[in-house]
Amino acid sequence: MSTAADAAACMARVLEGIAAGEILPVEGAALSSTINGYVKILEAAEFEARLLALEARDKELEEIEP
Repeated sequence: MSTAADAAACMARVLEGIAAGEILPVEGAALSSTINGYVKILEAAEFEARLLALEARDKELEEIEP
């Protein structure tokens, strides 16, 4: 799992597993919680990357325009 789309696919598999009786609902809840935590980490990492890029661009503009 490396993208939000991957996480969505994993979540779908968890729900399918619950519906098919292959995993217990409590297990599905634990897996869903783990997947949601991973998505939050992805979001934070993406936000950080965007913020760093904006700060770098701002610094470059400050150097160009005194």
